[in-house]
Amino acid sequence: MSSQYKKTIVIGMDYSEFSGGITEINQKMGLLDAEFKRATAEAELYGSSTDKLGVQQDVLRQKLELQKKKVEEAAKSYDKIVTAHGYESKAADQADKALLGERTTLLKLEKQLKDTEDQIEDTADKNRSFGDTLRDLADFIGVEANPVVEKFASKFDDVDESVGKAVLTVGTMITTLGSLTLKTADHAKEITTVSQRMGMTTDQYQEWDYVMKMFGSDAESMTGDIAALAEKAVEATDKTSDTAKTFRLLGVNVRDSHKALKTQNELFNDVIVALQNMDDVTRRNALASDLLSTTGENLGPILNMTAKELNNLKKEAHDTGYVLGEESIEKYGKLSKSMNDLKTVGEGVANTFAAALLPLFTELFSAISAIPTPVLKTARLQILLRSLPSATAPTANSS
Repeated sequence: MSSQYKKTIVIGMDYSEFSGGITEINQKMGLLDAEFKRATAEAELYGSSTDKLGVQQDVLRQKLELQKKKVEEAAKSYDKIVTAHGYESKAADQADKALLGERTTLLKLEKQLKDTEDQIEDTADKNRSFGDTLRDLADFIGVEANPVVEKFASKFDDVDESVGKAVLTVGTMITTLGSLTLKTADHAKEITTVSQRMGMTTDQYQEWDYVMKMFGSDAESMTGDIAALAEKAVEATDKTSDTAKTFRLLGVNVRDSHKALKTQNELFNDVIVALQNMDDVTRRNALASDLLSTTGENLGPILNMTAKELNNLKKEAHDTGYVLGEESIEKYGKLSKSMNDLKTVGEGVANTFAAALLPLFTELFSAISAIPTPVLKTARLQILLRSLPSATAPTANSS
């Protein structure tokens, strides 16, 4: 297999430092789309499936940068309108909805980028041999295109048909599948744990997490305040208490039709709806802070929405794939344990493989030592050599 590698096709634009208004940003979006078409055509002619995904990844990253700036511009516009016309003006409502739309687009782009990155890792080139790995090692320490290294590496170009194939397969499964799946499994565990603390189903928790993230917060940060709301509901059962008066002002009954205290989720939703229906914004915000503390302060943009708009956002959380279903969460829990078991097995296979390759690596390092010192890139070599004792220690012990 050749030691020459095809140059990856990428988008040649970088908007991370771009500054400009909405009009300029939209123009750059158009240029980015044109660049995407050009790069896609080039990838179809000369590239691989990974190249095509790489082009898509580059485009989404640049669009993400531009969309962040659109959100910033929309936020500035909203602030100016509120200053000039007030929170309750029609212009402020329109600016608020425009800002919400830009934030929604930003979340969708983040989801698309994550999906693309997942695909790139899933479709990593499976034809690489262990010889390619050795060439990469030589390139890292600065001895690429060396005849001694190439001769040594070429011995392993067909290793994927024997032991190397098993090790590379297990290693790829552990590093690629493991890093992706275990990360999602950890997130699923967090969803289960936090939703239980908040008295919500996993769906309800994820819906609120999606909504709150649109406004720079998250559902987990509400945990303490919602627990405190439940305690206030207990206090409100004493009809003479100040807390009972607050709930009466809102028109919220802390008990359900069976006279039992409402769940935290039921209570929270009833309070939100009641606050949304209040015309006096100043009083509304005071009541929100009184009942929900910091969460009440963060709810301002949500309280400006109608119940229908809020429900649409929750529905969008499902439509965009943000919400993991109960069945998926349960499966991720089981898969997390299986992946940990697989990692343990993989480490054993890797140790066996290292012991078998010890003589061959000795030959490789002897070949490198024979190369004149000026040829080596000293800094990189030192980094590699510092890692050798920990890498070879298991092998020495096993012998």
